[in-house]
Amino acid sequence: MPKGTTLETVAACDLIFVAVPTPSRKDGTCHIDIVVSVVAALKKANAEANIVIRSTVPPGTSKSLGTNFMPEFLTELMHLNAEKCLTQAGNARAPGETRQKRIERYAELRGLTLQHVQTALETMPMDGNREFIPPVLRQQQENEFISDMLNVPENTFGLRPLIKENEVTYASRANSTKEKFALTSALHIPDTGGYDWHFSGLREFETRFFSYIYNYGDNTVSFNEVSVGTGASIVVKPFTHVRVTPQGDARLVVVHVGGWVSEQLLNEMSTFATEGRQRITSNSTKWW
Repeated sequence: MPKGTTLETVAACDLIFVAVPTPSRKDGTCHIDIVVSVVAALKKANAEANIVIRSTVPPGTSKSLGTNFMPEFLTELMHLNAEKCLTQAGNARAPGETRQKRIERYAELRGLTLQHVQTALETMPMDGNREFIPPVLRQQQENEFISDMLNVPENTFGLRPLIKENEVTYASRANSTKEKFALTSALHIPDTGGYDWHFSGLREFETRFFSYIYNYGDNTVSFNEVSVGTGASIVVKPFTHVRVTPQGDARLVVVHVGGWVSEQLLNEMSTFATEGRQRITSNSTKWW
């Protein structure tokens, strides 16, 4: 912060981002007193202050404080209004509608409207007679034009229709005796949302994801010598070799966090020095 800046100076800004610590308590909940006090001080200095919380806070905090919130993911939006989340993200079952919503969102970020884009498309130069260009090729040319216009990657607006076999489906273990029972699955990602895991005896595996593992059974389970008791959980980083040893029958829920490890991330990780690579891939962190 520049020297001489006061609370009043900050409160007078058009937009104020609050990014202060929210340390975890022993029971795992967030300590948001610092956020509350900062917001209160800003509102005291300027009742009309436009405040955006960037700290990690429980869902509903921004609403209770009368502020805005900019999440890293869509958790807050899903918590408040799942239908609105679907509206903003678009529905992959209707690729044409989703494409239009994306164009509208990116146009808005550039200070334009959907009408501006549609007007520009009417005068867009095309390869060949506009009336005789096949629809697929025409849309491809339009996507390239809009991408240049809005300065986004070309594949942003190229959406494939979602077929039923590719949709994520949900299931319950019920009476299944499978050791690993997929909780959610899709054709191309069999255990995309994780699985319910029942077993006894030593198990070993290599992680491909950030994996959140919750022990809902009656026995303590050790992960690489880290003990996780009943009702506790652990997060395991990608590319970690894990030895799982239960003290009796194990009942675990394994949830993949953050999706697939992308090629871009793999390439980035390959540039780490040996020590740094080992630190980010081999440590298990107890988390509750």
